[in-house]
Amino acid sequence: MGYRTIPFLEACELVSHTLMNAQLLTSPQDKRANDIRARAKMKDFMKVYMTPQPKNNKTWGLQHLDERFDRPRDGDFILFLGEAGVGKTSMSIFMAAQNAKAGVKTLFLSYEMSTENLITRYINTRAQISDEQRICAKYDPDQLGVMKTVIEEVNHDNLTWLDMNDVKDTKDWELTKSLMRNYDLIVIDNFSRVVPRGTEE
Repeated sequence: MGYRTIPFLEACELVSHTLMNAQLLTSPQDKRANDIRARAKMKDFMKVYMTPQPKNNKTWGLQHLDERFDRPRDGDFILFLGEAGVGKTSMSIFMAAQNAKAGVKTLFLSYEMSTENLITRYINTRAQISDEQRICAKYDPDQLGVMKTVIEEVNHDNLTWLDMNDVKDTKDWELTKSLMRNYDLIVIDNFSRVVPRGTEE
C-alpha cells in the first residue's frame, strides 16, 4: 500500500465519505443560499433594451405633475400622508379616475367609507357644493356641468369600486390580496385599516 499527499480538505472529504460512510452536514440556510446562487444568472440587458417596452400610461392625473415627477410605475407603493381634510382621498379618487380614463385597469378599495359616501363627498368637493345647496337640490349651471363630468369619470369601465360593505373583515388579508389581482393600479383608502399587525406583508 503506497502513500500519497493530498490537500487537507480532500482528506476530510475522504474520511467523511469513504471511511465513515457519513455526509457532511450543511445548515438549511446554507443549502438555500447555495441553491439561490446556483440559479442566479446575469440578465441579458441588451435584450431588454432591444425589446420594445409597453408605454407607461399611468398618471398622477395632472399634466404638470406628470412632467415634474416620474409617472407611477408597476410595483410603486405611493402613500398620501396629511392632516384630515387636506384632500388625500379626493386626490386618490381623481388619480384613480384619470388612470382609468387613460386605459389603466384600476381598483379603488375603501375601508373607511361606503362608495356612495365617498363619491358624494368627492362630487361636493369638485363642484364646490354647499350643504344648503344639497338640502335644496339647487345648483348653478357650472356645478351641474362639473357633477356630470365627475359622474362620467367615476363610472368608467376601467374603474372598479369596492368598499367596507364588500369586505367586512379588514383583517382578511387573503381576501384583500385576491381582490387586488388583475389590476394595474390599486388605490386603498384607508391603508392603515388593512395592514395586518405584526406581519411582514
